[in-house]
Amino acid sequence: MKKSIISLLLLAATTLSVSAQIVKTESYGRINAAPALRTGEVNEGLVAEPKGEKHVYTATLDMIQSGTKTLDGLYYELYFDNKDVYIKCLFSGAVYPFDTYIKATLEGNKIIIPTGAHYMNDRTWGYGMRVARVVQDAGKFVLDQTDEPIVWTVSDGVITEDDPNAAMALAIMEDFRDPDDPDFVVFHKDEIRYTVDNMKLEPMTEVAPAFPEGVQTEMVHFFTNYIFDETTVDWMGEMVRDGNDVYIKGLYYEEPQLMLKGTMQGDKVIFPAHQYMGVDWRGYHNYNTVAHLDMTTYEFVADDEDLVMDWDADAQKLTTTQWMMDLAGSAPQYYLITPEISVFTPVAAIPATPIFKLFQDYDYSWANYYSLVFDIPMADVDGNFINPDSITYCAYFNDDLFTFNPGEYAVDEPMTEIPFHFDNYKDIVFTTADNYTRHFIDIYDKVGVNKVGIQSIYTANGEKNVSDIMWYIIHTTGIDDVDTQANAIKHEYFDISGHRLPAPAAGVNIHRVTYGDGSVKTYKELVK
Repeated sequence: MKKSIISLLLLAATTLSVSAQIVKTESYGRINAAPALRTGEVNEGLVAEPKGEKHVYTATLDMIQSGTKTLDGLYYELYFDNKDVYIKCLFSGAVYPFDTYIKATLEGNKIIIPTGAHYMNDRTWGYGMRVARVVQDAGKFVLDQTDEPIVWTVSDGVITEDDPNAAMALAIMEDFRDPDDPDFVVFHKDEIRYTVDNMKLEPMTEVAPAFPEGVQTEMVHFFTNYIFDETTVDWMGEMVRDGNDVYIKGLYYEEPQLMLKGTMQGDKVIFPAHQYMGVDWRGYHNYNTVAHLDMTTYEFVADDEDLVMDWDADAQKLTTTQWMMDLAGSAPQYYLITPEISVFTPVAAIPATPIFKLFQDYDYSWANYYSLVFDIPMADVDGNFINPDSITYCAYFNDDLFTFNPGEYAVDEPMTEIPFHFDNYKDIVFTTADNYTRHFIDIYDKVGVNKVGIQSIYTANGEKNVSDIMWYIIHTTGIDDVDTQANAIKHEYFDISGHRLPAPAAGVNIHRVTYGDGSVKTYKELVK
């Protein structure tokens, strides 16, 4: 248990310092897109429903954890109700936003934030964290043992910290001990987890576009390329055409709520440079820019020019030769390489068969289960794109349709059909690998289950169609055995991480054989 805890601590310690300037991330490991810290219990000092007049701010601050990082473009939301002030995202940049507000008071031009309130629980471990005040001592911040509040100053609408020698922090409320070894204290009471310093909140004057009321939305299919290889990415969004105004929602897969507004000019749609799109799930104000790749530094650089897309009325498609970049504040976040946007018309179709990727046998004191890794193609049997929002999948354990039940799996209700994008971040997982098609399921019954099947289900225009079942035969060696009576027509080799090999290499190889009847057989082979 200690080993697993320490490993996760190291992972958590790097989470907030990882740059999002990645064009492509692919991994067989689980990509937990949800924040490691999120809402826990609502306790004293927090309210769910604020009162008063809402004000939105954009913030610059220093986030101090293992080091100091200056962040900008952070979203803060305050409500002023006479002398009461309700603050959302008090620790924006440290923990991700959630819909509770800490109550402070307004005294003249000072906002007084009480300390000691149970602010949230750590999502992974469950320990409580409270609002704390920290002070400078010999060049570093230490916990202030008094009951002094945190004080902000309001001047001409701008909010800043009052004391240059103090800052606010989240501190652990009680010792957190290893459940398997109560004598081992993982986190100590009053330990400082996150510190926010040099905060400056300025009124946010920009407003994100919104669909006009009473106008029909259209489903659109987004398509883009990765710059470093020939991989493509597909996803769904929405578009509205209202006179010469064109609204695009979901342009960046990871942020489906962000929206652009452009103007139709002849056969082109012009989107203004550095357009504000809204707030992302991490609590940053986001902007869309045209960008290029600096071939000296291999970094993307924002260009001060409009995004111009060509409109093909016959194909109902928008295209561009420009590259695009999403900025979270001023930090590059996501990239699109010459994207295409096509109006999508759903058509009933038979979905392609799921694709086996990897089988893993976890046999540790803290984890004893199988994990099956597979891809659910966003395509029908003829290779045409289908809407992933209309795809579900089911699992067969042995020959029986399996139900994922609460108590055994991290689900709220029994599930037999799993939505394509469903991810409980534990034992039914969706990741961004392989064009956002990668999935995991865990198998806890290592004795009774000897065969697992995965089947895709696609529903369009009220018609439901199912794919062939991808079967995996479980042996104690972890090698699958798919029965087939056809001749092999294709041999593929991968390393244990799933990267394609031109030929078998020294070490453990995944050997995938495709047969003339379309069946696939996968071996784990040791090459010396």
